[in-house]
Amino acid sequence: MLNITSKIRLNTTVTSLSLHENFLLVTSADKKFRIYDLESEKCIIEVEGHNYGVNQGLWDMYGEYILTCSDDGTIKIWSKSGKQVSVLIGHSNYVQSLAIDPKNLMLLSGGSDCSVILWDLRSTQQITNFFHVHQEPVTSLGFSDDSSVFLTGSFDGTIHLWDTMSLNSLKTCSFNRNVPITRAKFIGPYMYSSCLDSKILLWSATEVKSIPIKQYTGHINECYTCDCIAIKTGQIYSGSEDGGVYIWDLNTADIPSKIQVFPRNRILNVLDVNNNTFVASSFDASDFTNYEHIVIGKIC
Repeated sequence: MLNITSKIRLNTTVTSLSLHENFLLVTSADKKFRIYDLESEKCIIEVEGHNYGVNQGLWDMYGEYILTCSDDGTIKIWSKSGKQVSVLIGHSNYVQSLAIDPKNLMLLSGGSDCSVILWDLRSTQQITNFFHVHQEPVTSLGFSDDSSVFLTGSFDGTIHLWDTMSLNSLKTCSFNRNVPITRAKFIGPYMYSSCLDSKILLWSATEVKSIPIKQYTGHINECYTCDCIAIKTGQIYSGSEDGGVYIWDLNTADIPSKIQVFPRNRILNVLDVNNNTFVASSFDASDFTNYEHIVIGKIC
């Protein structure tokens, strides 16, 4: 059951949400990022930080800095007060995705140039550039819990695993190369991927075999990036193109329970779950209005 505590309405497309304690970072297509205080339900910072739309924003592990990437080809680091600290330039096209390692030392960036860059966060210098490691834009990045392995996922339908120290490729996972991967993330010794065929796949990150262990189905995800997130209590949450949030047991992959957050014809495209705080956003797919809705609530 979802107890909705507040709603936010924006007249732009929300591209990502990132939650740190009671502060919600929202990036959007209007070149801006905003920070909301969930206790007061007010926007406390609004910054037009890029020349084009912002594709993703992240808090660092300590909540002291914000990182954003954009269609202008840049990655920017900001203080939590909204002051620009640094600009990272290395991609030749849109920067689509970011990931910070759990030790707060390294940053991954992926772009429409099909390349991935590994950065040293302390010096803000490139460690290495993986040129054209995918055949389509890089949509997802992530580090393992101990930072020893990182993954890259792409619209080309593949996930590559890499050794952080040697920078060597460990293996490639692909269930159907004709189906774009929109999100891929680690959950302990496993990783999961969300695909544009209404399936979420669970993979072993340690075994040599590159075949899915489980499939999670029931939601609708065929046209848009509907984020999914696995949490360590053993559940997977996913947005859906019918306006619902679907919840599976990670181990059994049973038919999911569903929370209808928005009416039908709303696309639920981003969500986060942190200490039972639920955050989701959607836009109206029936008339493609410019209004985006963000819902904050508690799962009980």
